[in-house]
Amino acid sequence: PATVITHVIQQSGKLIIRGTCSDNGTVKRVVVNNLNAKPLSDNFATWEIELSPDSAAAIDAHAEDEAGNIEQLRHKLTVTK
Repeated sequence: PATVITHVIQQSGKLIIRGTCSDNGTVKRVVVNNLNAKPLSDNFATWEIELSPDSAAAIDAHAEDEAGNIEQLRHKLTVTK
């Protein structure tokens, strides 16, 4: 799988992280800072998660597919205030 963080938005005291994921099979889950993101469209083509700004100085996202493949090249961002 391949995961990309596309948006980091601060809203109502939370960070809203959105992104996209693609795979040649079925994506099982997208993980952001060790928490499961929720799919916004089929097969995690778009996904979202809310994080506390205090826990999200660095954002690390990756995916796992149904075949058990875990993304090796994670998408990482540093959030500045």
